[in-house]
Amino acid sequence: DTVQPVTGLTAHSIYCVVEGGADADILKTIWLKKTAGTTTYGATSGTVTDSMGNPHTLKFSRPSDVNVYVIVNLHTRPGWPTDGVQRIKDALTSWAVANQSIGEEVIHSRLFDPINSVPGHSIDSLYIGTAPAPSGTANIAVPFDGLSRFDSARITVNVL
Repeated sequence: DTVQPVTGLTAHSIYCVVEGGADADILKTIWLKKTAGTTTYGATSGTVTDSMGNPHTLKFSRPSDVNVYVIVNLHTRPGWPTDGVQRIKDALTSWAVANQSIGEEVIHSRLFDPINSVPGHSIDSLYIGTAPAPSGTANIAVPFDGLSRFDSARITVNVL
């Protein structure tokens, strides 16, 4: 078998990384979509039964978490809501769920859109990283089998 250099998988194999869904449903879908003779890889395994009653073990993985930390420093302006800090945190977490996919990097400049969906402020600085107290503005690389995770507990909004 030939080993693929990027993932280490052998030829005629698949490695499914799946967010959400019940394990049994995922295994059934993999069984219905994969071709005969294809090897499956992953950290989660389970058995499906074919139409002849024969069991088959299949594998897939869930994405690894890439926890994202955010610090937003801003000044308020007319129209700033009393719950503005929480609204920014909610906007960032909602944006991430709707827009970040498995293996997709976090692009720093895209975070301004959800922050600016809350009225009445001007952003002085925006820092992101994968550890507490980020001080960088570089995009965050996410591995092919990872998913960026935003949580309001890891988002700090400083009103200056």
